[in-house]
Amino acid sequence: MTRNAALRIASIAGIRKDSRGAAIASMEMLSQVRLPDSDGALRAISLRGIGRQAFELRPEIRIVQGRMFRPGLRELIAGRSLAAQFRGGLKVGDTIALQTGPWVIVGIFAAQGGGAHDSELFGDADALMSANHRASFQSVTVQLDGASSYARFSAALEDDASLAVQVRREDQFYAAQSRTITRVYTAIGYFIGAVMAIGAAFSALNTMYAAVAAQSSLIATLRAVGFGASAILGAVFSEALLLAFVGALLGIGLAAWIFSGRALGVTPGAQAQLYYAIRITPQLALQGVLFAGAIGFLGGLFPAIRAARMQVADALRVT
Repeated sequence: MTRNAALRIASIAGIRKDSRGAAIASMEMLSQVRLPDSDGALRAISLRGIGRQAFELRPEIRIVQGRMFRPGLRELIAGRSLAAQFRGGLKVGDTIALQTGPWVIVGIFAAQGGGAHDSELFGDADALMSANHRASFQSVTVQLDGASSYARFSAALEDDASLAVQVRREDQFYAAQSRTITRVYTAIGYFIGAVMAIGAAFSALNTMYAAVAAQSSLIATLRAVGFGASAILGAVFSEALLLAFVGALLGIGLAAWIFSGRALGVTPGAQAQLYYAIRITPQLALQGVLFAGAIGFLGGLFPAIRAARMQVADALRVT
């Protein structure tokens, strides 16, 4: 879109104003630059030209090293997740070669909670447009004054045939961009998880059968002193579930130790590499515990039934 079109978008009613009365909006251009990652392979990285209000627009982003780039100069800042993935790391003072010469990295920024912007390079939009010989923007990102303003703002833009733009919430836009790769990773994850769950269930089954056989004398003693089949059933089930939950906690702890804080690189439809920080959230941990409990239930079901049906004479004979 042209600069006039971008300025027109930023003037639509419903956009939040800053303390000076200016609309909180960032007219942005997007290009790509190829950099060698830690394995030596060239990766396409998003290079985003942003407006001067970009950090007020996105208050979750903050500079953690160095400083902000100065408008009009050949200076860039790099996302923290991105900086850690490349050979030698992207550090303050490093240079990146663009079409018009070297650009200096003057800062490292971090987005609270990670996200797509943590995998990008930021620079001044006007300077990058000049360097790339461009005269148009790819997007305008605005902060509305409230959730109720979205429908009115969207209708005002999409009904204007002279603009020919699409209006999307930022989270919906990135969800659409990564939908295909998300489905692939989800399918792979469920397939591998199902195979491992089946193997774990058979392992639990064999373990509990062996435990019942090894404790035949104990079971016979309990039955002889008056414990009924339901008590034996509950004891074997309790052991199976306890083992499953202990295994789940150990697995969660090991996964958190190995994977938490590491970045996963994906290439969505935009073809630029994105790095997402892996986090073991409480919700994921709870899901793991519940799945482990289900596996323990299946693995302990038949051994528990066998133990409950075991007669005293048969148990002593096995011993």
